[in-house]
Amino acid sequence: MEISMSELLKKEPTLIRELFDEISPYYDFMNELMTFGTIRWTRKFSVHVSGITQLEEGTILDLACGTGDFTFEILKATKHTSEVKVIAVDFSERMLFRARRKAKRILTREDLERVEWVRASAFDLPFPSESMSATFIGYGIRNMNPPQAALREIHRVTKTGGILIVLESSIPKRYLERFVNRFYFSKVVPKIASLFGLKNAYQYLAESMDKFYCPEKMEAIIKMSGWQNIKWWQLLRGSVAVHRAVKTRHPNI
Repeated sequence: MEISMSELLKKEPTLIRELFDEISPYYDFMNELMTFGTIRWTRKFSVHVSGITQLEEGTILDLACGTGDFTFEILKATKHTSEVKVIAVDFSERMLFRARRKAKRILTREDLERVEWVRASAFDLPFPSESMSATFIGYGIRNMNPPQAALREIHRVTKTGGILIVLESSIPKRYLERFVNRFYFSKVVPKIASLFGLKNAYQYLAESMDKFYCPEKMEAIIKMSGWQNIKWWQLLRGSVAVHRAVKTRHPNI
């Protein structure tokens, strides 16, 4: 993709969609490679702290679902009931194509009947207000500009008492860990990606991680978007953050 880094970092939706369309064939491989497989554990942790294993009915939204791995984890956690449905949303059709294909390969017939794949924008979700019991965003919020707009739209479609989980890359606080993290994602990962002609795309991902909010700032943004009872955890020596919030009221935002 011959687009300047300055243009990509503006996070104009069309350009970001094109970027994810481009990397979709290598997305799963690169995620596993550049995280040494730990990305799976961060999803499991996020599902654990969400409390969705207690749900007996309702609809869960997996926003920016990519190729579906978070969706599959959510389905696994709610396997105890057929009354919990999952709607997986992404704005990249090529990502959704791969998610659907993976789902047919690895899900049971019962789980296939519980999931729906939808192409839509995080800023204009095609769902009624107060319709979701929980929403998960895994490694997607930093590509949404501004994130407050997406968080307010998620707030609209979430039921009062519903849960928000934001799983996102973070910058470690300790200097040495921060230095190693930045060096790895800004120098090593793009070199690996260049083998597939994706250096620019993964350079953007490294830059977007480095320029994203610290957990404290992300907590403030979530709160300003109408969410309450916010808790957060940093994982993997601070390189990942998980925020959990609750919709407690109908604020005028």
